[in-house]
Amino acid sequence: MIAQQYSRFLTTMEERTWPAAPIRAGSDCRTTGPHCGSLLTMLRLTRVAVAGAIVTLTVAVPPAFGEPTDSPSPSPTPGVTPAAATPATRSPSPEASRSPSPSDTQASPTTSPSTETSGPQSAPSTGKPSKPPTASASTSATPSSPTSKTPAAKSAEPMAKAQATTKRSVSLRVSAVDTPIKGRFFQDIGSYGFSGTVSGATTGQKVEVWWAKSTGGWQRLISTTAKSSGSWSVNKITRGPGIRRFRATLGGNPSSSGVVHSGEVKINIENAYPKVNQPPSSVDSLSSPTISGTVFPARAGVLMHFRVKSGKDFHDKATMRTDSKGRFGFTFSTGKGDLRSYYLRAVYWDARGKFWEGGNVVKVTRSRVLNAKVTKTTAADVAKTYRAGCPVGPSKLRTIKMNYEGFDHKMHRGVMIVRSDRVDSVIASFNKSLGKSIRRMDNPNLWGGNDPKQMEADNTSAFNCRKVTGNPYAQSPHSYGIAIDINTRENPYRDVNGKWWPKSGKAYIKRTPFRQGMLTKSSGLTKQLRSRGYFWGGLWNPGRDYQHFEYDK
Repeated sequence: MIAQQYSRFLTTMEERTWPAAPIRAGSDCRTTGPHCGSLLTMLRLTRVAVAGAIVTLTVAVPPAFGEPTDSPSPSPTPGVTPAAATPATRSPSPEASRSPSPSDTQASPTTSPSTETSGPQSAPSTGKPSKPPTASASTSATPSSPTSKTPAAKSAEPMAKAQATTKRSVSLRVSAVDTPIKGRFFQDIGSYGFSGTVSGATTGQKVEVWWAKSTGGWQRLISTTAKSSGSWSVNKITRGPGIRRFRATLGGNPSSSGVVHSGEVKINIENAYPKVNQPPSSVDSLSSPTISGTVFPARAGVLMHFRVKSGKDFHDKATMRTDSKGRFGFTFSTGKGDLRSYYLRAVYWDARGKFWEGGNVVKVTRSRVLNAKVTKTTAADVAKTYRAGCPVGPSKLRTIKMNYEGFDHKMHRGVMIVRSDRVDSVIASFNKSLGKSIRRMDNPNLWGGNDPKQMEADNTSAFNCRKVTGNPYAQSPHSYGIAIDINTRENPYRDVNGKWWPKSGKAYIKRTPFRQGMLTKSSGLTKQLRSRGYFWGGLWNPGRDYQHFEYDK
């Protein structure tokens, strides 16, 4: 078809060259002019040359469809057919081996892709193929310049890969926020401070924080978005104690494939609790010791509840707030006088966890303790038991305050006034006999110094400047502060006239069977006092004074 087009072209040229006398095939030069022969020969040679060139071009076309190209050819625009475009991308021009000149490069985009136009401008006399006008310089080059095409493709390929494989990442840092001890995490106190940066992500990138215990699966904890700078931060209140592992992700479970996540951060959340200091294992049953303790971590203003176990449960006894060092202290008065053990603890309400946070439980045993205290006897101490003319005055006396176990098996505080040199022997004897019941131990002042009345009250006492009961002519050894009467009702006294005192002690005249409060030769208190130089009135005969002990050394 191409050969036919050029044949028509040459015929047209012949007709236009000699319009007045067209040269036709088979014409005779003798009728057209003197130069007819020369021109005819030239035209024939031109036709032969052009026909050869066309044959060459036609033969060179087929290989172009079978060769792979270095990069995909741009899609032809409307009006450019594959048949017309193919020769343009594979022109065997001799100039293909050199780099294009600036004028070549600039002319390429303006070259029309159409091969259907007629006229001299369409003739392929320049050897430069046409180029689709939609092709980009970064993805393709002019067909006649292979050397200019290769660098453009190579430079575009790394750029595309960089865009496609830009690495996204996220970092994670966990800090302790609003905790009593810097850098440490505590149960239900303060918060986790999560922070980090993201890279390779757009502004507003979602960041998730996931957590897990020391073992086990991941759970989503909280999420936030990154700032334009790539930084992000978010806080979350702490909860229960134990090992916690954290990872930050750009969305999704960190254990899932393809999820972008940070490295693992492991922290230890310490238990927060109150601690009661261990009191002495045994305390004076009549004392009110202070039970102290602290909260950990130390902090002020924690409302503490002091509890004592009663039966199966603990019950509140007092409340107070911790001081600036986290300390607290309660006065323990429950069961004062009892001889038993108590279990104590201190707790506070964990508002975040909604439970009572309790620490250790301590045991306190209320025990028999004499706890004797000796003071100089004052005039008030003997206001009803001393008068002028008595053999011993207050200056030679001492007032002893000590504990004793009553008939109710509780401890009570008593008072006894003795001569100063008898203090140690009395304290030692009663201390060794703490388990022996005494009804009461009050100052005889309570009865106005009247011995029969205090005997009826079953009182234990010592100094009382008076006459012997039942014998108004004899001075009682109690006037010297060296005699002691114990449990007067359970241990009655018979005077020289055979009368038993007190009346309420009549049932105890008979000494068997043994009953609480009675004194015998083998009683502990009897033994203790006798070992220290006291005579026991129960051994007198014919008189009997089972309540009476008198120092006779």
